[in-house]
Order: sequence, then structure tokens, then C-alpha cells
Amino acid sequence: MILLAIAMSATSCASTSREMKSWVGKPETELLTSWGPPYASQELDDGRVVHTWRTIWGKRDNIRTCRQTFTISAKKEIESSSYRGCPRLQSTW
Repeated sequence: MILLAIAMSATSCASTSREMKSWVGKPETELLTSWGPPYASQELDDGRVVHTWRTIWGKRDNIRTCRQTFTISAKKEIESSSYRGCPRLQSTW
């Protein structure tokens, strides 16, 4: 049972990582069109922008927060991504 939970967790992380990385190199406008407005945005001193989306998930007694962050280059292309606390992402998310 424990091994099954570990295997499922590893698969979820791999899927989330793959989905997030698939955006790297794409235009910022494409991300914003697909995901909608971010929860928060921060302009950095070097001209880059960091956008973060937040999703609340889980059951009433076990609420979790998923944060998905993209760093946008000064050329308005996605240069990196990161996530924390996210369940397995669906390809349309």
C-alpha cells in the first residue's frame, strides 16, 4: 500500500513537471490567453516578470494550495516554471 502511494506521487510530480516545462519558450501572451489572469505578478529589476497562479484543492478537512509560477523574459517569452503543492495536472489546465 505504501509503495503504491509513493509510485502514484512520483507519477503525479512527473506529469506536473512535464506540463509546466512544456510552456518554456512560448510567448507570454499564449500563457495568459490559456490560463487567464494570474493571481499575482511581480516585475523584476532586470525587466523579467514573474506570474503566479494559485489553485485551492482538496476536501474540507484537508485543503491544499497549488502555486504555479512562470518567469517571463524581457523578450516576453517564458523562460522557466516552477510549482508547489499541486496535484497531477491535466493537459487542459
